[in-house]
Amino acid sequence: MTRVAFPFAGGNAWLGGVSYFANLLTALTETPSCGIEPVIVTGSRMAAKLPPTWPTVEILQTRTFDARTPYWAARGTLKRLVGTDVLLQMLLLRARIEVVSHSAPLGRLSVIPGLSWIPDLQHRRLPHFFAASDRERLDRSFAEACRLASLVIASSENAREDIEKFFPDARGKVRVLRFVACASNTAEGADQEIILSRLGLKAPYVLLPNQFWAHKNHGLVVDALRILKASGRQVHVVCTGNTHDDRQPGYFDEIMRRVVDAGVMPAFTVLGMVSYADLASMMRLATAVLNPSLFEGWSTSVEEAKSLGKSILLSDIPVHREQAPARGVYFDPHDAEALANALWATVTSFDPAKERAWNERASAELLSRRQTFALEYSKIVHEALRTNTSNRRVQLAQRVLFH
Repeated sequence: MTRVAFPFAGGNAWLGGVSYFANLLTALTETPSCGIEPVIVTGSRMAAKLPPTWPTVEILQTRTFDARTPYWAARGTLKRLVGTDVLLQMLLLRARIEVVSHSAPLGRLSVIPGLSWIPDLQHRRLPHFFAASDRERLDRSFAEACRLASLVIASSENAREDIEKFFPDARGKVRVLRFVACASNTAEGADQEIILSRLGLKAPYVLLPNQFWAHKNHGLVVDALRILKASGRQVHVVCTGNTHDDRQPGYFDEIMRRVVDAGVMPAFTVLGMVSYADLASMMRLATAVLNPSLFEGWSTSVEEAKSLGKSILLSDIPVHREQAPARGVYFDPHDAEALANALWATVTSFDPAKERAWNERASAELLSRRQTFALEYSKIVHEALRTNTSNRRVQLAQRVLFH
């Protein structure tokens, strides 16, 4: 088994990222034939706060990941002086780690192959949603990853094209890894009524499980609901996700003002952050899933809908076409009337028997899809390890330091 480290120093604010790691770790642990043994590297403070949706894997704790402590400061100082994350590299070598994944490169003197993950280049495609300082910070970080990483992982061909266009150092070493979402247990029978009652919901509804971030395009949904109301039609849209966007702090309040002004408050329900278990149940019980986003790297909600066999209404952007859900319905992300018509057609054509058939088909295919995901990742890991040079460097460093 190849031991691969996944450094994790952040929290749970980016739900798409947390879900991504849950899906990858689950696929790896459920596919022994992939030959990958994942190890989470995190701080002593963060270890107890790891998301409950992550599978049980080995956890390597280090106080150098605990922010604003002497250990954390020493690690940062050494990295700046030497140009390499020396303390983390020593810890990984001692733990027999062969590859570090989905992390910033250890540095120019690293002996451990590194896989950096760049989900997307939204800051380049939609720069008006980012402050200049944030764009510069992301450019520096991604440029370093493209220069120093053994390989760079992208979640889509669309992202790969952007990475190679904007960061020439990445050309020839970007590998596409399309993640597959796991599906949770189905809520059956009376449990469905209990879940909806507890959440204050009634079927039918369309689920919009996106953060309230400016590029997620909630305003188009409000406009579509206004058009439906004006023509005597009503579709209920239920929204989940973080209601705060650091880049656009007033975005959520602006959307809610539009909801009130349009007179569609009863048709636009906001639940905010909900547990993953509740979100999974809501998706299963929804008439359809909706993602009107202006930009995505590889949409988590699309993948979750695919794994459940759900109908999903999608903004017609390249990555959504690349994801190609079997029951995808596409609309122009700037055309509220097109979305209104798609919502109405989807809700009025809903057939419970066909829904069950689609769910059963998706469930039957899910294990194979997850295994493919794990095996594709394994290929990338072993490509990074392929050269005898990198293997010899790791083995030599381990002997010198610890024997």
